[in-house]
Amino acid sequence: MSEENGFKMPTAFSPEEQKKITEWSKRIRKKHSVPQNYSHMIDRARIDEYIAWSENSDFIFVYDDKNILCKCSYGKISYDLPQEYGEQGDNSKARVEKWKKIMREKYSVPQDYEIIMGYGLNNNVDQWIFICEIKKAAPAKHASRGGIFWFFADGHSEYAPTEYEYNYSLKSEYKSSDDGKDMPQEGVDCIAHFLQVGSVIRRSSWYQYRPLYQANMNGDGLERADLPSLEQTVFALLYMRQLIGGRGNDELLKTACDWYIKHAANTEKSEYVEQQKTLWTDYLQKKPSNVELAKIIPDNAALLETFQYGALIIHAPHRVRSQENRNFFKRIFLDESNRVAALWELNFLMKLLFGYAANIAVLIQDDFISWIDSLKIPTPDVVWQQDMFSWEPVIEKKEISKDKSPKFGVAYNVEIREVHND
Repeated sequence: MSEENGFKMPTAFSPEEQKKITEWSKRIRKKHSVPQNYSHMIDRARIDEYIAWSENSDFIFVYDDKNILCKCSYGKISYDLPQEYGEQGDNSKARVEKWKKIMREKYSVPQDYEIIMGYGLNNNVDQWIFICEIKKAAPAKHASRGGIFWFFADGHSEYAPTEYEYNYSLKSEYKSSDDGKDMPQEGVDCIAHFLQVGSVIRRSSWYQYRPLYQANMNGDGLERADLPSLEQTVFALLYMRQLIGGRGNDELLKTACDWYIKHAANTEKSEYVEQQKTLWTDYLQKKPSNVELAKIIPDNAALLETFQYGALIIHAPHRVRSQENRNFFKRIFLDESNRVAALWELNFLMKLLFGYAANIAVLIQDDFISWIDSLKIPTPDVVWQQDMFSWEPVIEKKEISKDKSPKFGVAYNVEIREVHND
């Protein structure tokens, strides 16, 4: 779950929710003869209530082939929508927009601020509205500059830090684990390496590359993409193999998070790290966003392995354990209709996953350094890879005096001045 101002926001559907929605979708489409090119909506904040309401209703809300909201009643399409639809308390778009309008007028929120509809604890819209009533204020975010503010009835507004800003500002004292043991060298080295992987990736040319993708430009039916090179992509894939778990991978992200959570005294920080770790895991289990790829590749983790092992980037042919990865790669890469989309999807997936890892790493880093400085944990026994293959000799800050000639083999800072001929 992600959070806004400390309140939990909805995330992707869980496997159980997705199964429930899929089964409901089949029933409701058959009941109301929904056209195949029409998509029906689901109230993600109250799935069970919405399903119960829709199955007892004489109509279902759908989006037509132009993505316009309408009603479908036993095959009949109608655009005659009520001001508010669904059961009392249903999290409908109309209800949310009405609430935002009331908040804007009540608290004189400027038009360049967007009213925030949070989903409160347990994905409950009513809980969020109740919180706003208690605070007697409206939360809003500046449309261009960002930043979240609370606007109050007396006309003043105050800056509210985001969840990440708030957690980052908290102090986190070190604690022994529940069994009274301190963090061993293994745990220290694991966190240190996780932090350096995040740093190396963020500074890499692969991460800073700005990819481009075009499909059917000017109606020519072609796909075009400008993506990182082989060297850049292989570099990222190798580090990704360390971060992800399963099938012989190193599971670095999960292990580093677990060590931190085990020894972080501040529960809010440790809960945030646990939350980000869950988002990482959940996204690996989701299907690729490209519809055609999703018909071939079961989930995002398999897409990574398709390129890592199926393309023989990691392991030679006789060492690839799963022939499935080889078959997946041939199906998506040898088929020109899927090739560009697959490469784009791979790059997008890794960027998103490394983004989750960076959020975790930046939050952990200050605490980790503090624990080392205060001698709570041992010094990491890890070589910093960022400068391993670069030649940047250290310049020693020494002054050259008139009565002391330079020594060979010793670096000096030399001030260069303009020379005047007398």
